[in-house]
Amino acid sequence: MNAQAETTTRPRVKRGTVPDVAFPSDNEFGIPTLLTELQGTADDEPFIRWGSVARWTVNRGAWHFYTDDYRFSGLWANPQQVVNSQCTATVEANYSTSGTMPRAAVLYDLYRKRWLARFWQSRGVRIFVDLNIHPAHREAALLGVPRGWTAYATRSHRGFPPETLEREHAAAVAHAGTDRITFRVFGGGPVVRDLCAARGWLWTMEDADLKGKKGRFTTDGKERRQRPSETAPRQDSEPRMGGHDEPRPPGTLRQGQPGPGEDVGQEVLG
Repeated sequence: MNAQAETTTRPRVKRGTVPDVAFPSDNEFGIPTLLTELQGTADDEPFIRWGSVARWTVNRGAWHFYTDDYRFSGLWANPQQVVNSQCTATVEANYSTSGTMPRAAVLYDLYRKRWLARFWQSRGVRIFVDLNIHPAHREAALLGVPRGWTAYATRSHRGFPPETLEREHAAAVAHAGTDRITFRVFGGGPVVRDLCAARGWLWTMEDADLKGKKGRFTTDGKERRQRPSETAPRQDSEPRMGGHDEPRPPGTLRQGQPGPGEDVGQEVLG
């Protein structure tokens, strides 16, 4: 059944009532373990980028977080916003990573993204596991994701070849133990669109590609002619995986109260 057909209204979660809980974990870092019964499906659509509409918008489809980190940083303090939107599913929060990022910081962000996902599951939201993490930290990307998990998402990055997607898909298949998985790719233009079509993956055009004549691609994914200034690559010293390429301030705990499972979080960062 298409996600848009699910019209049951989910009970609203009031601000300040989100429990400060350490969810069950299957790993040494206390990163929460997701529930296999609440995985995303191929029918979960349309996807809306978090931050592109008001946070109180009702969304009977799904969310993704392939955007600037600051746009969803408030969810750590107010995770109920996703639940109250009435969405059926969401991709995990995509915290940006880089090759020089300390492992402790990476683990803390993994803890936050899995905690948020597990909380959303506790309120009936289906989850797509985010695979968009810098290769230097890929061995930790699936901490807390049970073996047999079949719903994954990633973003095609500027400057990263299509082979990156092949490696991410291979990692997902290996973790799932089957090639019958839901693998959704966001962005990347016609090259990635055609790759997804050939491989049987789901492809979602990014919002920036849909803004009329100013967008890079037409609505059917064909690339528009652009000026040299628009196509010249940026000279970044260090590629970052995530919603943006700029450094971000260190993460903070939920405002006004201890962080979820604070004893576990301190162990990770200690």
